[in-house]
Amino acid sequence: MVQVTGAETPKPASPQHGFCYLAIQELATRVSHLNTGKVLGDAVGYNVMARVAFDENLHFMFYRDMVGACLEADPSATVVALEQVVREFQMPGLGIPGFDRHALITESNIDAARIRSFALLSVSADGWLQDIVEKPDDETFERMGPHALVSMNLWALTTPLFDVCRQVQPSARGELELPNAVRLAVREMGMKIRVFPVTAGVLDLSSRGDVGPVADALRHITVRL
Repeated sequence: MVQVTGAETPKPASPQHGFCYLAIQELATRVSHLNTGKVLGDAVGYNVMARVAFDENLHFMFYRDMVGACLEADPSATVVALEQVVREFQMPGLGIPGFDRHALITESNIDAARIRSFALLSVSADGWLQDIVEKPDDETFERMGPHALVSMNLWALTTPLFDVCRQVQPSARGELELPNAVRLAVREMGMKIRVFPVTAGVLDLSSRGDVGPVADALRHITVRL
């Protein structure tokens, strides 16, 4: 829910832009749900996702017809809008959650020392990512301050980032790290990524030693499939 309410969503420039966007978004959602069902390897799961995809297709057909009506009413403006939407299309929900450090420590199996093992975020006053530093050294950790939000590697990003990933060099740890691709995209390529703050814990499974605490935390959870 935090992703839905806090992440970046489209702001269409005109009704034509809005209808074109929704037609493409609903079509993409239909394809995504149906493909998810295919890779589940489970007949019941496939039928559920196929049903959801069917509903999404009804949405798509409605907005497709609205685009058709726009083409009849104002073909020039609609074609221009369709070209812009297709060229710049991003699914809604673009952004990354930034976790409150105190909540991570008090509501999960993460102690204060482990915070340094994750990435810290520098965020503008209006909620845009300015910098992300993976596993900050002592100087950077102190400079970013005690209230810097923490990235737990939960991403909702778009395809242009894949092009940026190809430019990333190995880190000092000899790894190709996604946070460094995000940093490159923001600092050198002008990509805008929304950060939405989250005050909640995360059950971390970074090592075998985490299995016991996570199992204890989940012991009383009823699983319903």
